[in-house]
Amino acid sequence: MADLTSLLGGPVGSSSAKGPNHEVHVKDYEWAGRLRVAESFNEHMPSTWDDAFLAAMPTKTAPRVSLAVSTDLKLWNYRYMFEKKGERSLVLDTRLNTMAEVLHQAFGLATEWEDPTIPSQESIYTIGRICLRVNPVKGEADSAPATKLTPTDLMLETSRMVGNGQRVALSLDPKCRVRYAWTDESASMASVVGLFPGMIVGLKGRNGSGARFIAEELLMPPALPHPATSRTELQSHQFHPSKLDGSALRIVAASGPFTSPDDLAFTPWHAFVSHMERLQPDVLLVMGPFVSASHPLVAAGDLDMLPTELFQQHIATRLTRLMERSPSTMVILVPSTEDIFHPHCAFPQPFLDKADPVLGLPKRVRCLPNPSVFYVNELAIGVATVDVLGDLRREELVQRVQPMNPSGTPGPKVTDPMMRLSRHVLGQRSFYPIFPPSPASNVPLDLSHSHLCDLDQVTPDLLLLPSSKVKPFVRVVDSTVVVNPGTLAQPTSETQPTAFVCVQVDPLPRSSVFRSSEEAEELITHELYNRARIDLVHTSTA
Repeated sequence: MADLTSLLGGPVGSSSAKGPNHEVHVKDYEWAGRLRVAESFNEHMPSTWDDAFLAAMPTKTAPRVSLAVSTDLKLWNYRYMFEKKGERSLVLDTRLNTMAEVLHQAFGLATEWEDPTIPSQESIYTIGRICLRVNPVKGEADSAPATKLTPTDLMLETSRMVGNGQRVALSLDPKCRVRYAWTDESASMASVVGLFPGMIVGLKGRNGSGARFIAEELLMPPALPHPATSRTELQSHQFHPSKLDGSALRIVAASGPFTSPDDLAFTPWHAFVSHMERLQPDVLLVMGPFVSASHPLVAAGDLDMLPTELFQQHIATRLTRLMERSPSTMVILVPSTEDIFHPHCAFPQPFLDKADPVLGLPKRVRCLPNPSVFYVNELAIGVATVDVLGDLRREELVQRVQPMNPSGTPGPKVTDPMMRLSRHVLGQRSFYPIFPPSPASNVPLDLSHSHLCDLDQVTPDLLLLPSSKVKPFVRVVDSTVVVNPGTLAQPTSETQPTAFVCVQVDPLPRSSVFRSSEEAEELITHELYNRARIDLVHTSTA
């Protein structure tokens, strides 16, 4: 491991929250000395982050990548706190009807959805939203409403079209099976299923008594298809001399908070950016919170300057210097609802206004909304800064079921809870499929505009879901690479290791990209899971 001086690429000065140079004091914070690769995906691929590669890396004066977004950014500047009950109800019902069509087509059902609240001795197919019992059970008038999903509080909420929006108690039959459409074969061997409030599922079962629907099968919605790109476009992105020219695409992603709970010196952030000046990635993705409202000093009002001044002095100033020292690096910022200086605190959340002089951001910085699906060259990347993994882990009710493929041998993929949580996001086609939002994080969800949280076109090749409540990880879920990059600094009362992630993506083989003119416009998938080496770099141990 290189020493701190070499990692910072310059002289090491004293640490000062108000100084213009922002170097790291070795005695105060030996950040760089603690860097270690804790987990590596496709580690057999040669690294583009080691000293030997960096020494031979040619000088680059302009970005080698292109950026495109898959949403109309004008839709994000909406007014929040103006929701009406009718609008909220319509959004929930519309989403149920949309997923009903998806499930009906995916499983090729010959019958229409039927009302699960009507007594029937015959098995029927129905669809609904998993929800929590609100009112106490009859005879328990003094009991408090449940706050977490349990088998006794499990309910199914129907759409207006299927069941007039009514709810019915739900139980899983001991022989209940789970059917997945277009998913990894390992899912069919799972003997458990996770349910959470807001989850939309199809069901096969019956309501013999009229009081409770007994599910014999659960039908899980499939993820959207993965993106595909023509060979002509891939040639331009991966092999053009002004682009990657046959070399690997190098991406670094880090998530806030960026300063310790004890101070607002942003020491980990300054050390990290100095490290980036040395690595010079093609893309640096920085996810908020930048100045968190939940930081103890911010929450107490113990500040020497405004939050916008903190952002300008620590975040914007260092990004300006980074882009001067590494002009080929494209910097992308995604805000958080925790950012106290952001004028829009509801989720989904619009991008930072880089034209605002108070923030002091350089013009070349790219600002995207939260959440976002965007394209770096051909790769589709999804990111959301709400802690959806932590909330899913808290709200999920795990129930035992019969595996669809009992002859298979369950492996790590079957029992891995992170695979299951990630599949919830992909299958429900939403960056935040929980409703109502978990009290663990109190996400300020604007339900009327929650369609902006949907994965409505493609499933990303790379999905970044930062969480401080679960350990950083890398998983391949149904051909999507899902990464929890962790946080750069330790949030208050959390115990997970601090980390960031380095991603290198090798080009596709020339033989698969360069073909005859008749095949030039043929669309091919990106297969990121075969091309990418992903290193989770821990900056501390926990």
